[in-house]
Amino acid sequence: MVRWCLDNPSCQTTTDNQIAQYNVSPLQPGAFFAVTASANLTTPGPHTVNFCIDAVDNAVAESNDYNNCSSLPFFVNAPDLTTRFLTMQGSPRVGQAVSFSGQIWNVGTASSTSYWLRFCHDNQNCLTQTEPATNQIGSDGSQNGLGPNTTWGTLNSDQWIPGPGDAGPHTVQFCADDVTLRRG
Repeated sequence: MVRWCLDNPSCQTTTDNQIAQYNVSPLQPGAFFAVTASANLTTPGPHTVNFCIDAVDNAVAESNDYNNCSSLPFFVNAPDLTTRFLTMQGSPRVGQAVSFSGQIWNVGTASSTSYWLRFCHDNQNCLTQTEPATNQIGSDGSQNGLGPNTTWGTLNSDQWIPGPGDAGPHTVQFCADDVTLRRG
């Protein structure tokens, strides 16, 4: 039996993160058998694919059982959008408009095809809520993609006009995410 696993150094004895498993007929000395497997990887970052023969129970009597697995490290490139330089335009007074601006940077290792952005106030879940998010300032925006290590420039929110119940301290959230990774 042969088995492929992703990020599982114990692939020979466990099926955690198994990609594929095949039964293979016994091989004659010096013979080989070609097998392939594929996986759709959605988690960016470093990974290792593990390939093991004589998996499950070491059923084949061998002179060396310690050479039954191979591994290959690789890296999945992905965009990584971050927001910076959040600023406020106007004075936050009851009944007076205030707006915000910020920049979106792609600090990842791959281009973003397109991305969306959102401004909220007093909402730690601004990124993950479906529109309209609680205390969302304006509607979601979107832009074309960003290459690695680039910025779109300054983006502005719609205006927020604090009402009488909004007197006091507030926190503004400025969020962005690649369209293919969007959580909300």
